Amino acid sequence: MDKGIIGHDCSAIGAKQLSATGPWSVPGDCALQHYEDTLKSGCYINDEKLARLLTHRIGRIIMDLQKLGMPFDRDENGKKLLVLGPAAGHSKPRSLRFSDITGKLIVDTLCDEARRRDVKFLAEHAAVDLMMGSEGIAGALVVDLACGEFVCIRSKAVLIATGGTGCLYELTSNPVQATGDGIALALKSGAELMDLEFVQFYPVTVLFPPAIRGMNLISHAYGAHLLNAGGERFMAGHDPDRMERITRDKLSRFIFREIQSGRTGPHGGVFMDATMIPADIYAKEIPSEWNLALSAGVDLSREKLEVAPSAHYYMGGIRIDDRCRTTLPGLFAAGECCAGVQGANRLADNGISEALVFGQIAGEAAAAHAASARFPAYDKALLDQKVLKITGTFAANSIPPNEILSRIRRLMTRQVGIIREEASLLSAADELEGLRRLRIRTPFGSRWHPDMLRGTSAANMALLAHGIALAALERKESRGAHFRSDYPHRNDAGWKANIVVRIDASGQFKIRIQNPQTEENTHWSGTK
Repeated sequence: MDKGIIGHDCSAIGAKQLSATGPWSVPGDCALQHYEDTLKSGCYINDEKLARLLTHRIGRIIMDLQKLGMPFDRDENGKKLLVLGPAAGHSKPRSLRFSDITGKLIVDTLCDEARRRDVKFLAEHAAVDLMMGSEGIAGALVVDLACGEFVCIRSKAVLIATGGTGCLYELTSNPVQATGDGIALALKSGAELMDLEFVQFYPVTVLFPPAIRGMNLISHAYGAHLLNAGGERFMAGHDPDRMERITRDKLSRFIFREIQSGRTGPHGGVFMDATMIPADIYAKEIPSEWNLALSAGVDLSREKLEVAPSAHYYMGGIRIDDRCRTTLPGLFAAGECCAGVQGANRLADNGISEALVFGQIAGEAAAAHAASARFPAYDKALLDQKVLKITGTFAANSIPPNEILSRIRRLMTRQVGIIREEASLLSAADELEGLRRLRIRTPFGSRWHPDMLRGTSAANMALLAHGIALAALERKESRGAHFRSDYPHRNDAGWKANIVVRIDASGQFKIRIQNPQTEENTHWSGTK
């Protein structure tokens, strides 16, 4: 089931490449080395079992994909997969791709295989609540976006694979569907979440022109320069040796500081100048970047793009075990909506690898659970109460969802974004808690209306944004993608740990700190 169009609205379709070891690997590389790089990038708060599954299973899945018809670039002899890199954070080259449309082809290949197996797809349906029975999950309550009517889907197991949370911010590389709905649904149903504070920002994303706003650029890896409004290559003052080729988190912070200083273009960003990159490099390495810019009327050989950091990948999410089971019986989760695999910062090119590995594990585990479980009973009266509660929350005499969405995005970008500090986090948490209580206008029960989807998403986004702000406030250090200007250093003695959250029956957030490997933890505590 998808609230958009199947195969066309996920972040994966924009992925350029993925990381994996196998028969194609360079001498000295192996799954264990990939595992160690993943832990290092995650600042050693990854769930080690999950990180090992990622790095030790992805090679086999690559071979399975090839059997299904997925092409990959090969060496000059055509015998081995072409290995690229090393990408940022990798000790060895281990990136695989097909041209620069790898993600789209993987999605197409898997969708074709699912259709071949007669898998039923349900497009333009949005889950608004999970149904609970006496023994756990009993299904989902869904809105048919074509008509605004509620649909009850009974099931023995539910698998959440809803991607990230990029749309909580004003600029994101994610599709418009990435609003954290699945994470919020799990939280509201009683599941535990983890690592909510870790939001990865991609440093060089198109801000203007609007036709390609949100497109991630990699031209800076091929020699493009970043300039401020005065034409200065400002990275010379931060890292003159590596310039624009430093790690994503640091480059994002330096660009953000340049923007904070006011040395920006007319739309609030800096400029990427790629005029020095030969056209044949674009044609060979990143043709879609060149072509998409041309489609927006920008010739990269002569013109600059205005860019800024964007919300890109989410390391936090639903807490799972090594079979993708959540803390609720019958509820499974996989991919970017889950926590633990990537730790505090995702290693480059590990995103698609995570989706493939844990998508397979979660599917097998959910199927096994459904095969052995009894078909769950549900209380029709309770279901009717849920519908009345939802439609009552989204009453006619309420606030338009666009107003809520713009306030959430402004708060998250300015106060819970790339650089954080206590005063702004406290202010954001207070305001977001207030936004959670507002009644959002949503026209259920009518013909298709865009505010149906905006309304359901806005409620989920307000809840999740509040949780992110509270977790960021709790972690009093800087680690991975989480940077506190008032605590600018990593503190392994006090914070080499995960923050686990849930909400109680009154909707109050509860927090505990957990050792990532021993799972020893403090007691649950309320939030400020």
